[in-house]
Amino acid sequence: MEKKSTRYGLLLLISSLSGAPLAAAELDELAVFEQSELGEGGFSVSERREMEQAAKRDSRKASAVPAAQRPRKAITTTGRDGKQWTVIDTAEGSETNKKSDVLPRQSLYVKSDVLDDDVIRFDVEDGAYVQSTDAAVGWSAIDSASFSPEDSAALPTANAKPARSASPSSKSKGGLGGDSPSRGFIRTTVVQALNFSPEVGNAMASSTAARYDIDQVKGQRWPQVKVGVSSPMSSFGEGTRNDYASDVGDTSGSVSVTTRIYDFGKTSSTISSAEESFNASQHTIRLTRNQIAFETISGLLELDKYRKEIDVAKAYEARMASLVNMLQQIVQTDVGRSSELVQARSKLLQAKTNVQQIETKWRDTQIRLTRLLGRNVNLPVNLKWDDSQVDAGSVLYALNDHPQILRAKAQVQASLHSADALESSMYPNINWVVAKSNAKDSSGVEQAWYTGINVEWDLFTGGSASASQKAALQRAQASRKEFEATVLELKYRIRSMVEQRNSSFARAKDYRALSAETDRVRTMFYEQWYYLGKRSLLDVLTAENDHFNNQVAAINQQFDGYTANINILAESALLLDWLSISMQ
Repeated sequence: MEKKSTRYGLLLLISSLSGAPLAAAELDELAVFEQSELGEGGFSVSERREMEQAAKRDSRKASAVPAAQRPRKAITTTGRDGKQWTVIDTAEGSETNKKSDVLPRQSLYVKSDVLDDDVIRFDVEDGAYVQSTDAAVGWSAIDSASFSPEDSAALPTANAKPARSASPSSKSKGGLGGDSPSRGFIRTTVVQALNFSPEVGNAMASSTAARYDIDQVKGQRWPQVKVGVSSPMSSFGEGTRNDYASDVGDTSGSVSVTTRIYDFGKTSSTISSAEESFNASQHTIRLTRNQIAFETISGLLELDKYRKEIDVAKAYEARMASLVNMLQQIVQTDVGRSSELVQARSKLLQAKTNVQQIETKWRDTQIRLTRLLGRNVNLPVNLKWDDSQVDAGSVLYALNDHPQILRAKAQVQASLHSADALESSMYPNINWVVAKSNAKDSSGVEQAWYTGINVEWDLFTGGSASASQKAALQRAQASRKEFEATVLELKYRIRSMVEQRNSSFARAKDYRALSAETDRVRTMFYEQWYYLGKRSLLDVLTAENDHFNNQVAAINQQFDGYTANINILAESALLLDWLSISMQ
């Protein structure tokens, strides 16, 4: 009896999925089976005939669509024998149970959006169903014409574990991994964001200004030439008058050349401080570019996550819509089951709300990416994030070249050099002066050239010079403490993110396993409700909702792990190196 139950269950399932009507002999055989096995909870023969007629009408509508435009599907269900069956729906529409000669090269190529597995090849035997040994969830068929015989031979089969790529830590470039089409798309997008970013332009302009500050200070080492013009208007009041400086006609000019001979290291310390400030601005550019890359990749991650969630939510919505349509047909002949239709409609509305909420998040993320890129983003179909993982050892070792740490070091040195310059300013400045003026004295004699040593010394400033020097030392001390705090904080955050990444991937694996189990549960609940009447519709709807929630949770946890990977790369400033993009 168990084998007969499995046969009849699969027979009805295939018929309902494909829209192919059952033969009259099969219907009569099912009628006997219903009376002996299903009991009062099953459908009558008349109800079954009405459902088959409705399915036949739907099949006629589907046949009007060209075969090339019909989607290929692979629906996974669990038979009463406990095996996991994947029923193939080819591009031929209702010809679900055709022999395998309708499939090119006797193989079906499928992928799982839920499990994020690589493409797997199912080798189809003549007249057999495809059986999955990996507890397939959410399989969708791929056009086999896109695979060459060589590609087909390289794909893993369903009876073997899919080959996983080597971990990034075992590859080149310090464990950052090799190149891939997905990384190429990410690199192109990030480069566009860096070129478009006004924040990067601001940091580069500030760095250019810091470079000119160096030139400004260096110019003080050269002779300072000053030229002046004096144009007297008149002389008045008591005292001796100079008849040669009494009107505009007595205009005279002067020139002076002042060369600093010795200033106790003030100029050199100021130059060193400006150079360290320029170095700090260069590291700020690296940090800004790293931050823009992080925001861009985070947006791509969220966009990809919401896209997968939308696919799952729409599949859940379609499932609820299918139940509502089926119950509408049942209620036409059995009004007493109207309450089940109300329950299904409420779940359908909830499913539509879920889709709308996720689509809203997707649009918000798209707007944020548009602000970063200046355009909308179209994600590739199969965007991979698995190669973003790096080991903690490589990350911590890379902190020695972290721009935030290097900037803090440069700021400490700049503050120390500034303190030295202020200390040197308390000592005399010794200058060599050469001067000449063609103004005439009261005797009408023009002054000769003058050259000599000039000593300038701010002997007493009320303590302001000493206070400025002490303030600079304290700022240097504060910068040093900030540097130490930066190192500790980076190490703490990176270790925390590594733990978060590992736990997220572990939870994602658990949720995928749980999703596979709830998929079996919802299938069994549906069969027990639909065929045997041993379950209520509420049980079926609850199982469907649990399966949907577990699918979404698996996606969220998986992308939380990917986000943690990107956070680790960003915190360690390895993000641009991972993408093979110049830091400057």
